[in-house]
Amino acid sequence: MKQLFLITITLFFLVGCAQQQTVVNVQQINMDKKTFPPTREEKIVPEQTEVLESAQILEQDDTFKIALVFPSKIVGKYAKDTINTLTAYMLHHNIKFSFEVFDSNVQNIENIKTTFTRVYEKGYSNVIVLYTPEALDNLFSINEINNFNIYLPLIHKNESKHELTNVVYGGIDYKAQIKKLFTLSNKANSIFYSDTTLGLKLKSYVEELSQNINVSTKINQRSNEFKKIVREKGIKNSSLFLNTPIIKSSILLSQLRAYDTVPYIILSTQLNYTPLVISLTQYPDRKKFIVANSIEKINLKLQESLSLLGVDVAYNWVNYSSLIGIDSLFTKKQSKLFPNKIIDNQVQYGITLHKNTRHGFKELR
Repeated sequence: MKQLFLITITLFFLVGCAQQQTVVNVQQINMDKKTFPPTREEKIVPEQTEVLESAQILEQDDTFKIALVFPSKIVGKYAKDTINTLTAYMLHHNIKFSFEVFDSNVQNIENIKTTFTRVYEKGYSNVIVLYTPEALDNLFSINEINNFNIYLPLIHKNESKHELTNVVYGGIDYKAQIKKLFTLSNKANSIFYSDTTLGLKLKSYVEELSQNINVSTKINQRSNEFKKIVREKGIKNSSLFLNTPIIKSSILLSQLRAYDTVPYIILSTQLNYTPLVISLTQYPDRKKFIVANSIEKINLKLQESLSLLGVDVAYNWVNYSSLIGIDSLFTKKQSKLFPNKIIDNQVQYGITLHKNTRHGFKELR
């Protein structure tokens, strides 16, 4: 099945897109010291094949144009997956499209203005923007902002003071996830948090919602000494919020058991909803580990198309959010593919809680 799908995609690009004049223009991208191909624009002479018989041939004016803007030095790790997500969606729906990627490098005002001027000059009005909340003031200050339909996968509306009808926020609500996790707390709470923007944000949400915090410990990114940290007396029998990335979380889970520090329960947000926790820990380490999740199940055929291009939407919430974004920009209406509605310019996410089993996650009922 996989080989057949890849052959079909190859024929689609080499032949099907020829008559439809699809353009994919990807600028050089810096991500973890890996580079993508340089900018290119290709139009191939049409050719008659059986593949085209079932395809809807549209006029050139009907081409769906979509741009992706991102700062490679800030969120470069998301770029490749997002490109594959958007491409897989359009190929799955046999959309005639023009897709171009613009790297602003960083999020300062000069780079954002320059990048969006280029986007505007290239004729793109639909734009998915992988900026973080720190870029919002700069983004909303550009003169061309009202000329675009913008989707922000990484930002929730509650992180923004700006309201424009042409801007939709697609970030998940970490505060709502923590509030849901608090329903399992025994009211004696502890926190492990990373010294990152997200880690500090999650810590502030826990502190805002809790009146009783026994221990609050910062986990430095380079720290490998955990004995003293996990042996804090206040952690025992407390509800421990693990606001650290998956590698640190896995180490902490194993160290808690190694030093016989047994919390009442261990709680985490979407940050640790990943199958890596299964491979990086032993089952006894995570028996009390509960994780919040806002990713819904999607159309099986679409999920198969995405997975064949290496796109994970079962656990990667940025891919899932980007998928909702491309769908909303293309359909201009409530999608039948996703249960998530867009209300007041924010994607609405449900929240489920999952316990760990020996082989994966199981939703709490």
